[in-house]
Amino acid sequence: LGTLFLWFDVSVDQDKLFHDVRNLILLMLVLLLVLVVCVIFGFRITILRPLASVSDSLKRFKLDGVRRLVDWDTHDELGRFILEYNSTLKRETEAEKALIGARDSAEQALLQLKMAQETLVQSEKMASLGSLVAGIAHEINTPIGNSLTVATTLEHKVKHFHQEIESGGLKKSALMAFLSDAEDATRILERSLHAAAEQVQNFKQVAVDQTS
Repeated sequence: LGTLFLWFDVSVDQDKLFHDVRNLILLMLVLLLVLVVCVIFGFRITILRPLASVSDSLKRFKLDGVRRLVDWDTHDELGRFILEYNSTLKRETEAEKALIGARDSAEQALLQLKMAQETLVQSEKMASLGSLVAGIAHEINTPIGNSLTVATTLEHKVKHFHQEIESGGLKKSALMAFLSDAEDATRILERSLHAAAEQVQNFKQVAVDQTS
C-alpha cells in the first residue's frame, strides 16, 4: 500500500536542560533548609527548652537555696524525667524541713538539759540529783548524737545528689539509692528524737517528784 517513515529530533537543548537542573537543585536546597529549620525548631521546643528549665531551676537553687519545680508535662522520656526531678525536689524539701526541725529540736533539748543541769548542781536542795542528771544526760546524748550524725550525713548526700544532677550524670539507680538513704535517715531521726523526748519527759517527772 505504501511506505511510512517516522523520525524525531534527538538533539538536546543544553540551555533548557541546565536551567531545569539548576531549578531542581535550588528546590532541593530550599526543601533541605526548611527541613533543617523545622528539625532545629522542634528540637529546641521538645528538648532544649525543658532542659534549660531544669538548668535554670538548679542555678536558682544555688543562688537563693529555693527549689523551684519545672513546669513541663509530657508523656515521653523527657517528661517522665522531669516528673521524677520535680518529685525529687519535693522529697528533698520535705527531708530538709525534717532535718532542720530535728536539728532545732536536738539543740533545744541539749540547751534545756544544760540549763537544768546547771540549776540542779547550783541548788543545794537538789544536789542529790547531780548523779541522776549525769545519767539522764548520757541517755539523752546518745540518741541526740545519733540524730546529729544522721543529719550531717544526709546533708552531705543531698549536696552530692545536687552535684550529680548538675553534671547531667544522674541515673535512676542513684536516684533510688538517694531516696532509700533519705527514708532510712528519716526513720533513724524520728526514732532517736522520740527516745530523747521520752528521756526528757521522764527526767522532768523525776525532778517534780524530788522537789515535792
